[in-house]
Amino acid sequence: MQDVFDKKYTASFSTSIHFFDYTAHNYIQGICEDLGMHFVRSFSAEMQDLMDAQERQNLKDFMENVIYAFQNKVQTSKVFPKLNQTELKYKSDDIVEDIADSDNIKLVILTDTASMSDNLQNMVKRFQAAVWDV
Repeated sequence: MQDVFDKKYTASFSTSIHFFDYTAHNYIQGICEDLGMHFVRSFSAEMQDLMDAQERQNLKDFMENVIYAFQNKVQTSKVFPKLNQTELKYKSDDIVEDIADSDNIKLVILTDTASMSDNLQNMVKRFQAAVWDV
């Protein structure tokens, strides 16, 4: 599947309140580099920024740079080292501590897991058991 992404050009654009945007952009860039993609650059704008003429120009410059890189097959350099993927298996201790009285807790556990057998699902089940004695 990686060959689908190999040598493709990519960039990241976000609109937010500039709170940890650099972390999100670095994460996206790292994934793109692991997939063998050419990461051109990132751009972050607060929604109100786009109401400003200079910020709109900055966005236009960003897009022109991305398009130029794609059209001219610009070579990009890698910023992050490639991850060495190792098999990690979640293993919990047998100790379940009382975290809190479940009558006073409103908790939502949100994950992107699709498999009931993966490590994240096991950790979520363990957390649920600790909180609700499931």
